Amino acid sequence: MKPIRTYILIADGARARLLLSEGRTKALTEVPSSDERQTLKPDHELERDRPGRVHESANVSRHAIERPDLHQVEKEKFAVALAAKLDKRLENDEFDRLLVVAAPETLGVIRTALSEKLRAVVLGEVPKDLTKVPNGSVREYIGDEFPI
Repeated sequence: MKPIRTYILIADGARARLLLSEGRTKALTEVPSSDERQTLKPDHELERDRPGRVHESANVSRHAIERPDLHQVEKEKFAVALAAKLDKRLENDEFDRLLVVAAPETLGVIRTALSEKLRAVVLGEVPKDLTKVPNGSVREYIGDEFPI
């Protein structure tokens, strides 16, 4: 009987890695070429112009348009790209189930970016940032809720 292959995505807004679980008795192994890192640039490199201005139609006052948080935008792009890469791995039949362990803010972005096919294989979600936790200790933080 073929073991159930569970990918565990561990991510935050700038780092991610995939672990493979083939049962509770086997050690978690890092999936080759799955370590993703994004270097967040300083604000002055992300934004070059001053914010736009808006003229009020009823009087002569002017307002600056609120600046978007460019670091947050970059983190969201990173999370969406992760979901797309997972989709390709699922199409290549690399795993059977997916457990998403991510910082709460990143988890929300990943959740909305998942395709229907990926949502169908999601075992669960854990809103924790475990990107700095060694692979051998991940099960301790996830607990007994998920059979990985």
